[in-house]
Amino acid sequence: MDAERNSTPGTSRVIPRSLAGALVLLLFAGCSVGGSTSASKANDELRRRVMALEDQKKTLEQTNAELLAKVGELSKERGPALPADVLAAMPRCASISISDLGTWLDPADMGKPATSAHVSVSALDGRGRSMQGVGTLRVEVMVLPAGATIVSDAGERSAKEGATPIRTVKIELGPGALRDAYREGLFGASYVVDLPMEPLAERSAVVLVRASFADAITGAKHEATKLVEVH
Repeated sequence: MDAERNSTPGTSRVIPRSLAGALVLLLFAGCSVGGSTSASKANDELRRRVMALEDQKKTLEQTNAELLAKVGELSKERGPALPADVLAAMPRCASISISDLGTWLDPADMGKPATSAHVSVSALDGRGRSMQGVGTLRVEVMVLPAGATIVSDAGERSAKEGATPIRTVKIELGPGALRDAYREGLFGASYVVDLPMEPLAERSAVVLVRASFADAITGAKHEATKLVEVH
């Protein structure tokens, strides 16, 4: 016969051989597509793993190079003193600064209570350029109510004497945490610090930031103060 018969109780239906063959081909095609999709996903996963391993390898190489440099520096300290021109060219922290643009209250939505203060502090060398320092950074943020500042004849704004902050938060970053806080961005490199605070509904405020950096290399202490309007 040129057809297959599919019988059920009380009925009789004839399926052409061509249609039956097409159904079989579709089933095989479905299996093939499913297998191809699985292989594609597996390849994507392998590529992601390779990229992750390459990033890890690069980080380890950079860390190793830094450790070798430190070992070399320690070895030289036991030997003859470094030449004067080399010592003069070695950057050291000469001051710190607090960024106006890098200081605000989070979240940015003024309709929501503030839950943290975001502060950017830069360590500067003797030529006023951003650098990484080694030491301890302490940051204090005081949120002052609107109207708690005055402007001098020279146009400089300062907090009124005796102004009472509505929020005060502090944080201290040791050498390891300080290095982790280092960021490079559109406005230069700085240490980015987030200080959690109790929710503050009053967003029309002024933030007084005080920062101090104790340099572990030179033993020097640097301080900076900045008044930033955040509304």
